[in-house]
Amino acid sequence: MQRIEVIAEVLFVFDVFIFADLLISMVETMLTIGAQLVKLRHSQSLTQYQLSDKTGLTRAPISHYEKNRREPDIKTLIMLADFFKVSLDELVGESGGGERH
Repeated sequence: MQRIEVIAEVLFVFDVFIFADLLISMVETMLTIGAQLVKLRHSQSLTQYQLSDKTGLTRAPISHYEKNRREPDIKTLIMLADFFKVSLDELVGESGGGERH
């Protein structure tokens, strides 16, 4: 019985490490999205209010996305990628460019 408990503990620790890596990856992506939105918005010399007018989003969510308080849903990510003419990968900071989504 002791061997089974040791194996179970090892598997639990392994699962914790996998979950931690996934969580870190999600947080890094979220932080990258905010920075990318600011960068893209500034590249077009837009204020948050102007971006709001052009995209139909209100200014509050834009601010939350940029400050990493919230993460945009996939529909919003696609809309923003289309607006800025970048790929989804570039929007979330996964690449330096390339084909649009």
